[in-house]
Amino acid sequence: MKLILLFSLAALLIFSDSMIIQSIPRKTSPDKLPLLQAYATKNGNVPIKNDYGYGFTVQVDLENDEVDASDSAADTIDMQLALYTSNTIFTGSCGVFSTFDCSSHYYCSAYPGYTMSKTLPYFTASGYEIKTPAYLDYNHWSLGSEIAMLATSCDSSAYYYGYYTQGLLGLGMDSNNFQSGTTFSIYVSPDGSSGNLFFTSNSNYIDYSVSSVTLSTDSDWHVSTITGISVGGSAFSSSASMIFDINAIAIGLPSDMYQEVLTYLGYYGVSCPTSYQDPVKCDYSGSPSSLPTITITIDYSTTIDLPPQVYVFDGNSTENVGSVILNLIALSSSLGGVNYVTPTYSNYIILDSCFMQYYYTVFNGGYNEIIIYKSKTPSPSPSPSPSPSPDSDTWIYVLASVGSVILIIMLILCCYAQAKTKRNRTAQQASLNVNNQSYPAAEQVTAVVASPQFQAYGYYQPPGAYGCVALGQQQPPYNAVPSYNYNYETN
Repeated sequence: MKLILLFSLAALLIFSDSMIIQSIPRKTSPDKLPLLQAYATKNGNVPIKNDYGYGFTVQVDLENDEVDASDSAADTIDMQLALYTSNTIFTGSCGVFSTFDCSSHYYCSAYPGYTMSKTLPYFTASGYEIKTPAYLDYNHWSLGSEIAMLATSCDSSAYYYGYYTQGLLGLGMDSNNFQSGTTFSIYVSPDGSSGNLFFTSNSNYIDYSVSSVTLSTDSDWHVSTITGISVGGSAFSSSASMIFDINAIAIGLPSDMYQEVLTYLGYYGVSCPTSYQDPVKCDYSGSPSSLPTITITIDYSTTIDLPPQVYVFDGNSTENVGSVILNLIALSSSLGGVNYVTPTYSNYIILDSCFMQYYYTVFNGGYNEIIIYKSKTPSPSPSPSPSPSPDSDTWIYVLASVGSVILIIMLILCCYAQAKTKRNRTAQQASLNVNNQSYPAAEQVTAVVASPQFQAYGYYQPPGAYGCVALGQQQPPYNAVPSYNYNYETN
């Protein structure tokens, strides 16, 4: 018996050693670095992720060394894309943005004597100039010698933007940051949780059965010739400008335009509260998919359609409901909270990730234009079977397999020996004597079956691709945002 146990222990040790050898990390080439040593891309395909539920982020490398582990501070940081400015802003102390410490990065130089102030759609940032390398894609976009800003204070409305990121990466054309042409495009996945920034136009994501729309822009991608809007067939004149912001809370409309839209939606049975809310919940009896299309008119001729899938949650649903939640908010410099925009942007329409989830958007810097296509999710191509590599660890798997077989055989022999011994003892003791009474010998086997219950903690996760689901990930309800003690400098 002891001999059998010794053999079992030896087999177990062989199996464990093989697994330990297999798990030893091996040197990896730069294009196979582990996830923790994240770095920028080099193929013009930049992943964008909505991991935290607070907006879409990209990874930016502050040193062109493709590694983090050897640095005093990790040189790959998360930033948000800014599709409405050419300025790149790192955040030292700005609302709930994470803190960027220039002194922790070898190649970052700060110039506190050269102060700067930038007006963004939702807040104003003040700070000073810095110079630092920043690579979004090694071959297509890098900050280079361009001056960036380190924001040392932001007004209090910055509280709602930038969670877990260290600044805004400006993708406007008033810079020398583009390395191989100024065209890029953005695709957002059907569930709104991720996407891609391509430094080209990728036809795999375009539904050519629907006509595209081309908009003329300035160098910061602003469209300045909005001339009207309609709900269903009811149109009204309105003069405004428009930007795209993948991190916007919702589709934003100037407050007077917002009220007009709600009025016209009322003709279709949608009854909304008069006070400003986010998101706005309206009484409605019917299916969300039967609601009218909102159309934006540019320069009196070009139109962009916002179907229910874009401006209503679960806008694809054909089931009758008693209420709907609109992916629309009013914007004004006289309002507070998420309805606030700086005076410069008080007459702007802001299109959000829900719009960019429905439409594949191409920013063509060569012609100062944005081309809007109906988005299509490409079918995955079958993956070829990988061929064995010359340095594969085949011997490890063989050793592990042999050890497993030996271990199983030894355990079977051990169990058989124990069962035989037990039967012999039972034969010798046919009964048990308890309180001078004899009872047949019996074995009691108690099976305890665990039924674990799992509870997920976190903010709302979208149930599926029923119209726009991205906003549910953008922000938790604002009364659920953890309260931190931030010191803001208000203007």
